[in-house]
Amino acid sequence: MDSKKHRILNDNLRKLLFKFSLPTVIGMVVASLYNLVDTIFVGKGVGPLAIAAVTLIMPIMLVFLSVATMIGVGSASIISRSLGSGRDRDAVLTMGNAYLLDLMIIIPMVILLYIFKDRILGLFGAGEVVFTYASQYLSILAIGFFFFALSFISSQVIRAEGMERAAIYPLIVGAALNIIMDYIFIFILDMGVRGAALATTLSQFIMFLMVVMYFQFASTIFRPRLKNFIFKPHLIKDIIRIGFPSFLEQLSSSIIFIMLNSLILKYGNEIYLAVAGVGQRIILISLRPVFGINFSFATITSFNYGAERLRRVKTVLLEAVMWVITLLLAIYTLILIIPDMLLSVFSNDRELIAAGIIPIMIMCALLPFRGFFIIGRSFFQAIGKSRQALIINTSYILFLIPLFYILPIFMGIIGVFTAWPIAVFSSALLSGVFLYREIKVLDRIIDRPADSC
Repeated sequence: MDSKKHRILNDNLRKLLFKFSLPTVIGMVVASLYNLVDTIFVGKGVGPLAIAAVTLIMPIMLVFLSVATMIGVGSASIISRSLGSGRDRDAVLTMGNAYLLDLMIIIPMVILLYIFKDRILGLFGAGEVVFTYASQYLSILAIGFFFFALSFISSQVIRAEGMERAAIYPLIVGAALNIIMDYIFIFILDMGVRGAALATTLSQFIMFLMVVMYFQFASTIFRPRLKNFIFKPHLIKDIIRIGFPSFLEQLSSSIIFIMLNSLILKYGNEIYLAVAGVGQRIILISLRPVFGINFSFATITSFNYGAERLRRVKTVLLEAVMWVITLLLAIYTLILIIPDMLLSVFSNDRELIAAGIIPIMIMCALLPFRGFFIIGRSFFQAIGKSRQALIINTSYILFLIPLFYILPIFMGIIGVFTAWPIAVFSSALLSGVFLYREIKVLDRIIDRPADSC
């Protein structure tokens, strides 16, 4: 641990960010295959209405992801800053309290979901076929939410310790098994959407088992011992405070998808709902490398901020922004060139492909600004300034909601898709204002004669 800490606080930042990000980027891209592969297999093996069904339950999935993200990001920030300042015991207790908080929230959520599942799906307003597919898929997938949340939090804890490579192995194994089981359950056993859900749930359970084995036997300060699971209200409060902007971001995404699905069914049809689902998956896979860079960037930032190495904090921020914008600019250029080919990966349905080309190009527009927005929010969480991160996240949904309801009046179904990139651009500008001010604060501290950063 000491050698890892020394590298984070002293190595060349460009090389360090690349070294930390590469395995994380690979892991994040592989992790995105869970949802992506499910969508591809149900699209090819069942049909476009099955894609619409998977899209319909996306808001429910994001609610669970919002809780896991809040706990994972909040605890990771505390752990990295604690390790950076030499407070190892605080880091260990933070891990224990992260798991306690997860159990207190996720278990009741899963129970409530089973009780009210059909009522919730009924509110989304889909047709009978799509509703049936969605109910079948969710009935099995709900069990996996519990294991997914624990695995996600664990991966954040492992990254926060600086063990980037160790965090990706469960993701790779889980994704590989998910692909294999998807094929078996859908095409060989003809289980339809139930097969896709079962494959995902089983692979998430195996991921969880691998994480447990890591904490038990690997070289880490985190151990599953009872003394590490002592309830500490101040740590719970800090985890929630720091992670709340991420919670709000994911929860906002859930609300956004509910509105999006409703407006698509109002101004379009279920084919456009399937198109939106494909677009969401394309955006997801495009942003996964960004999240990989982002997680590594956050770990390096928290360590150095905790150790008061503020010059390095500023430098790694600028490096991360440059990398993310360049990467997403290249990805969007590719999307513009082959949108029809990307759609055909998910479905052979000609109606879906013809209807989807323009909406996909619009949904993915301004991807570089989305990456800048992500880095800006993460930076403030990494240094423990949750208020700025919260404002940045809140601005996104505040921009998007009125656009969702105004633009379709004049532009129809295309207006629904156009609202997305405009809101991203507006929030990215706000993020830039906050980052500019924070850099000025860092510069003033760095320039003080007594500063030892």
